Amino acid sequence: MPVFPNSFYTLVAGLASAKAGKRLSETPSNPKAQKDILAKLLASYAQTKQGRELGISGLETYAQFAQHVPLQTYSSIRPMIERMQQGEADVS
Repeated sequence: MPVFPNSFYTLVAGLASAKAGKRLSETPSNPKAQKDILAKLLASYAQTKQGRELGISGLETYAQFAQHVPLQTYSSIRPMIERMQQGEADVS
């Protein structure tokens, strides 16, 4: 299994945040499980370079997280993807 740099996880977390947030806010079933999953994701994201730069502690609610982390498009993160493909570690 390949080992990815922290920046890869930062990138994935950023891309997934909008989609996950929408699902979390729209799905009424099992809100405790949703909060638990979000807490695990945020704790992991807080360990990344980008999470630290954005001041993510891992204890945020979804609303707090959404205020701190801007939505991104593929074109806005493409330079980071290209840098990772070139072997640069911990890109943000």
